[in-house]
Amino acid sequence: MSTRATVYIHWWNDELDIKLYHHRDGYVEYLGVELEKALEKWRKWVNRMLKWKWWNNSTLIQCIANIGWFEQARPCHWDAEYIYYVNYGINDRKAWYDLRCQSGWDYGEDKIKLNRKVLLCNNWDKRNKKLNWKQAEKDLWNTCKFVKGYLDD
Repeated sequence: MSTRATVYIHWWNDELDIKLYHHRDGYVEYLGVELEKALEKWRKWVNRMLKWKWWNNSTLIQCIANIGWFEQARPCHWDAEYIYYVNYGINDRKAWYDLRCQSGWDYGEDKIKLNRKVLLCNNWDKRNKKLNWKQAEKDLWNTCKFVKGYLDD
């Protein structure tokens, strides 16, 4: 069975948001991990660019699109089981990101936006958090989707 996800990318300057729909492997174990890798890759490129004034780097959208299997979504798809939120920007000449997720238990974008979001990972100031996908699934209350013991350490 496919596990669908929607990824909201919130531009740092609030000019435009984009939603991407991922039709399969939306679990934090796969898509969450891949998003963290893409965000970290983007952050390192931007920091290198800011330090060395080298302007030939990939955009965040390019880094995320390299994961594959995305299509643009206008509203949030009704069948998304995971909704990821990517916030990012540049402060004090350093790139930062924040990745959050929620379970798509409700239908309708207005209801979804009101639900609780779990912080998966971030790289902001000195409060860095690396992704622990097993803990994230527990925090998202998705333990019923996994075989008992699969999420236990």
